[in-house]
Amino acid sequence: MWRTNRPVAGRTSTGLLVTVLVTMLVTGLVIGVGAIGIGVAGGVASGVASGVNGPSGTAGSPIPAVAQISQASISQASGSQASGNQAPGNQATLNQASAIPIPRPVSNPRISLQSQTTFVGAGDTFDMVIALAEATADTRFSLALYPPVSSRIQFGQTLGARQLGTPLQRFDGIAVSDLPATETGGIAISLRVPEPDVTPGPFTLLVTEPGVYPITITVDGDAPATPLVTHVVRLAVPDAPSVDAPPVDAPPVDAPAFSVGMLLDLAGSDGVEGVTTALAAHPGVPVTIRASPESLQALAGSGPTGATTVANLATAIGESEVLLDTWVPVDMGSLVAASLDTFIDRQLLTGASTLQQLLGTTVSGSTWVMDPTVDPAALDALASRGVARVVLPEGMAEPLDSNQFPVTLTRPFTIATSTDTELPAMQSDLVLSALLESSQQPALAANRVLADLAVVALDLADLPRGVIVDATVPNVPDATISAVLDGLQVASRRTATIEPLMQARSVGDVFANTVAVGDLDGEDDLVRSWTFDDPEPLGAFPGQLADVDARTATLIGTVMPGPLAPEASATVGAVNQLVLASGRRSLDGTERTNLLTDAEVAIGAALAPIGVPEQGSITLTADAGVIPVTLQNGRADPVRVQLELTSDKLDFPDGDAVELILEPGTNRREVAVQVRASGGFPVEIRLSTPDSAIQLGEGRFTVRSTAISGTGLALSIVAGVFLAGWWAVHLRSARRSKQLVSVGTQPPEQ
Repeated sequence: MWRTNRPVAGRTSTGLLVTVLVTMLVTGLVIGVGAIGIGVAGGVASGVASGVNGPSGTAGSPIPAVAQISQASISQASGSQASGNQAPGNQATLNQASAIPIPRPVSNPRISLQSQTTFVGAGDTFDMVIALAEATADTRFSLALYPPVSSRIQFGQTLGARQLGTPLQRFDGIAVSDLPATETGGIAISLRVPEPDVTPGPFTLLVTEPGVYPITITVDGDAPATPLVTHVVRLAVPDAPSVDAPPVDAPPVDAPAFSVGMLLDLAGSDGVEGVTTALAAHPGVPVTIRASPESLQALAGSGPTGATTVANLATAIGESEVLLDTWVPVDMGSLVAASLDTFIDRQLLTGASTLQQLLGTTVSGSTWVMDPTVDPAALDALASRGVARVVLPEGMAEPLDSNQFPVTLTRPFTIATSTDTELPAMQSDLVLSALLESSQQPALAANRVLADLAVVALDLADLPRGVIVDATVPNVPDATISAVLDGLQVASRRTATIEPLMQARSVGDVFANTVAVGDLDGEDDLVRSWTFDDPEPLGAFPGQLADVDARTATLIGTVMPGPLAPEASATVGAVNQLVLASGRRSLDGTERTNLLTDAEVAIGAALAPIGVPEQGSITLTADAGVIPVTLQNGRADPVRVQLELTSDKLDFPDGDAVELILEPGTNRREVAVQVRASGGFPVEIRLSTPDSAIQLGEGRFTVRSTAISGTGLALSIVAGVFLAGWWAVHLRSARRSKQLVSVGTQPPEQ
């Protein structure tokens, strides 16, 4: 088993970065960024790089405008070295986007590439449109074709106009005035690709075997003669069609062994519109999309234009894959270390539901794109939530042994979580990402990517392999993405002149259609580690989050969100978004606290319209009755509340606390009471949330009772009986006393 060191925590050190860079240079994983071009549609075999096209040539059609180039200007390879091989300033440098040392790209501000055919087959036409600044009718330029590159490292060198070799073919002294101009002011060049067993004519491009051929263009008289460097990919000729062969320009029955997964990002309204346009123009080219749920929701809610943009995206996505993501980018390792599992679940669930609702497609939660905050414990947490495979940026992966892996690794390997759960992983190619943003000329950048893909695909043509192109890097024009998709569409379709070289797939399908390291006979497994950041202490955030979560639960229990309560749902959703936004990994402690405070304020504002208005007084004329209580619900939806009444002189047969549903507006509720005394006395009212956590209002009203209660009546009767008895005894005693006095006063007898 090939097993690298276990995952190492800590910020990426300079020493490790240097080790990665040196190792990749030695193994040939690094290519250079230079000035190369991209192809446009030029017949059925062409890869379109932009909308600028000259007349398309097909087998048997007349030689196009390049025939105006005189025979004298054309020379076959004569063994002479082409000028410009050692262009100045092409030492290795560190590209900031890719963090990989690559040759400094050569560039000539006078030459720009507007379009170019990238993929050609036998009998096809190679078309190129260039623009020359400050050109006059007398300006001349030269074009040279070089032998196909033998490795990815050589391809990188040719980008810097080095290691080109001896030219196979040169077209010298081409006058601008001899070539047709396009509507955009470009100069159109067309050359025929020779057919097998046919003697090439003078106006052909000698790409006779499959491979990636460098092409240079220089302006005569420039000093130094800095070239524009581009590449053309000659594809294999398909086998003779059989009776059961698929129709021309149809996906092959047996798809190419090399898979390409394009990972696109949606950043702001411009990014959404650009990706939508690219996807709509290439419905048969599946890609994988990463979208920020928060940003997409904000765009959809920004007005009619934003809502239409998102709706168009949903239509254009078709069968492409949409990856699950958290509501906002989070520090997954720090959240796991702080045991904020519920918060992670809310981030994922809210993200998934938002994307599914807005885009109308199933969100894939089985593939995760790694970032430096995902440590082994965080990866274990993701695996427990359904993540089954990961995309690992090449710069984060442990370097490989160049003896065991002499070419670019394009097969799945394994990484392990903190509990030794093993997940398949593939690295995203950072060189391809760098090429995407290496030029603001879409045709130029796209051709670099497509040609590099062809070099990698031709390394081991028959082994099911794949590469993931991370196009989420900044500063990539939308037209560049569209041009790359053009080329992938061409390179993956069988035609009468070309055999497909690669197949565009979703990232999930790239995993399914590649052979992992260790799956071949006699091959060991490969378990790699990766670099990651240490978890950051979150300070008071977990406790503050728990407090706001408790109040949010109280809000939910009160306003009862759901399909029939749109205002309540919007209220709870807004609070939830504030809470989730507090987990954004770029925030500091104060910013997190401010967002949670905003959530608290929003909860208070949502409950403020619920209260107890002024009540007045009530008179009861019997010892049992009901008292009316007036309550106010200023919200648009019903709410659930708890009403509590207290009084020293009243009993409440149904209990002194009752749960009520208040409809919008003023609500009058009657409460059964039992009078214990007559006279006037206060009744206290307290209105709260169902869990009694938040008081919504309080009030008081006076009850006046003119009735004698049952107890009072009983006491009065007892007192009356006692008094009557006392008077009876008293009267009897008084009468007897009078009789005694009267007898005692008579004189004695004589």
